[in-house]
Amino acid sequence: GGSGVGGCGTPAAAALGGPAGSRSGSGAAGGAAAVASPFGSSQLRGEQVASLPIEREVNALALSPGPVPRRLVVGLQDHTLQIWDCEAQIMIHVLRGHKYWVNDVAWSADGVRVASGSADKMVKLWNANDGQCLSTLQGHLLSVNAVAFSADAARLASGSWDKTVCIWDVELGTALLS
Repeated sequence: GGSGVGGCGTPAAAALGGPAGSRSGSGAAGGAAAVASPFGSSQLRGEQVASLPIEREVNALALSPGPVPRRLVVGLQDHTLQIWDCEAQIMIHVLRGHKYWVNDVAWSADGVRVASGSADKMVKLWNANDGQCLSTLQGHLLSVNAVAFSADAARLASGSWDKTVCIWDVELGTALLS
């Protein structure tokens, strides 16, 4: 993948919201992650309908976009991401490349890309279909703890403990606002 370098040394005044279903949630400390299945939604009453055997400490997760999400991305403390098929309850990909904990994950609205933010100060963009790293976005000075795509998936916002928010051009891999 490519590499973007942007200066994110000053606090930004704006942030982007992600599409519905792209926000991260806190996970369980190891064991299995409970997923309230989107399948058969007319019958859902908030009960746990599936449990995925993640077997790692979960920091973040996001369901793929759409009225019936089919996949789940999980950000883990072992420095990896996992993409799961919710219906089959099997892991499809393990995404490797971060050097420290993965703190946040997000799907692009078109379901083609996944973004991850890590304690290694990096933001990574991944191909959600084959698990390949598309680019590494550098510019934060401390841990990246939040990532969110714009509705058109052309921009990505990242937030860090360095008190900055960066807005990235996804295709170019450059910071537009920092």
